Amino acid sequence: MNAISPWIYLGIPNLIRPYALKYYIPDVSTIDGIVKCTAQAFEVEPEQIYSKNRRSKVSLARHAAIKIIRDRLKVTFAEISKHLGDRHHATILHSYKQANDLEAAYPPFKAKYAKALKLVEENITIIYRDTTYRDLGDLVQD
Repeated sequence: MNAISPWIYLGIPNLIRPYALKYYIPDVSTIDGIVKCTAQAFEVEPEQIYSKNRRSKVSLARHAAIKIIRDRLKVTFAEISKHLGDRHHATILHSYKQANDLEAAYPPFKAKYAKALKLVEENITIIYRDTTYRDLGDLVQD
């Protein structure tokens, strides 16, 4: 698997690299890991995908996350609904159908969905621009 990890970033001090790897590489075999990758691709925070926020940017990210979770992990809509903010399973089913329709008809969604899928498939994470290595230093116990 071709994964980009903090190990190759020369700017991260050696002492902090294990912590960066632990806290910034999601496990894409879980719903949380897929949500993190999707959030990165759609440029939203993972917490927003779990929230009841109905803004377009967040809703599109949520649709994509639900589609990837269903297709990759083969979990039921009821399980996804419990994990994503205790929604009704019919809401998740509708979101899944929306994602299929958007992928076919809306090129901006299709591009970001492809990016999210690539992040999940290759298990790549991007360290957010506002995160500094000083923040990672707090994880290191002297």
